[in-house]
Amino acid sequence: FVNMKRFIGREYNKLFASNPLLQIPVDMNESAENLYWVYPLVLTEAATMDAKTVMTELQKAGIGTRPFFYPMHLQPVLHQLDALNTQGLSFPNAEYLYKKGFYIPSGLPLANNPEELRYISETINRLVN
Repeated sequence: FVNMKRFIGREYNKLFASNPLLQIPVDMNESAENLYWVYPLVLTEAATMDAKTVMTELQKAGIGTRPFFYPMHLQPVLHQLDALNTQGLSFPNAEYLYKKGFYIPSGLPLANNPEELRYISETINRLVN
């Protein structure tokens, strides 16, 4: 399963590599190799759309997506419980990732379906350009 997930992630990385409006996951660094359990995309600042708009358009094209997690410091329940002491603090990276990030399909069957990988990536590349 791990090899299949890495195959999917690396294929996506190749298919998105030339799109300057997308930030793709790092495959490896000095201490770890990406498992690609999920495949996240982040729209760059140059992208005119936000994740919600892209996700809506992808849904119309038959491509399921998932949003990034809603930032903890904005969670109403945590404020109601007074569980966070974030009064006056700013977390722009968390807010940016939520606004511009989303997950695309990365289920194991995609490892044996290059046509579907291409369809997903071509649709995303065309949409965000």
